[in-house]
Amino acid sequence: MAVSDPRYLLLLVLVALVLPAIPRGISRLLAIALVSLGFYAGLNPAFWYVLVAVSATTYAGGLLLSHVPDGRLRSAIFISVVVAALLPLLTF
Repeated sequence: MAVSDPRYLLLLVLVALVLPAIPRGISRLLAIALVSLGFYAGLNPAFWYVLVAVSATTYAGGLLLSHVPDGRLRSAIFISVVVAALLPLLTF
C-alpha cells in the first residue's frame, strides 16, 4: 500500500483513533511496531525479513548502548551497530 493509496488514509485514521485507546507502555509500543511492520511489509512483502532484521539489530544496539558508559567503547559499538544496520540495506 503506497502513501498515495486511499487505503493509507483509512489506515492512518484507524491508527489515530485506536492507538490512544491502548494503554501506555509495552502494549502500545508493540501495537505501533506491528502496525508499522504491516504497513512497510505491505509496500514490498518479499522483503519483510530485511525490515525485521534491521529493526532487531538497531533495537539490540540501542539496548547495548544504554548500558555502556561514554567513551571509546561506546563509540565503537555505535559505529558497529550503524554498519550492521546498513549492510542488509546495501544489498537490496
